[in-house]
Amino acid sequence: MTKHTHHEIGDHAACIRLVPIFNHLEDSAMNYIAEKAHTKQYQKGEFLFRSQEKEDTLYIINRGKIRIYRLADSGKEQLVRILSPGDFTGEWTLFNPDAV
Repeated sequence: MTKHTHHEIGDHAACIRLVPIFNHLEDSAMNYIAEKAHTKQYQKGEFLFRSQEKEDTLYIINRGKIRIYRLADSGKEQLVRILSPGDFTGEWTLFNPDAV
């Protein structure tokens, strides 16, 4: 089991180090990514984004959990996955030059 620690707001490098695609990078690369990072807090029930919106953000979960779901034609929620600290979503924006 992986131990997750909670980081102070603004401690982007510590949060980024939780992510497997970043945690092997040298300090200079990690610092560059941390400079680009922004901390945002969400309340329970608040949306990060909706599927019809064009999204160009990589989200890294620092605290709490995020539920990703789709709505069926019937209106019922279909759970896709649950993100916990160290998990991320939106990684396609890193590799897609047309994402912005």
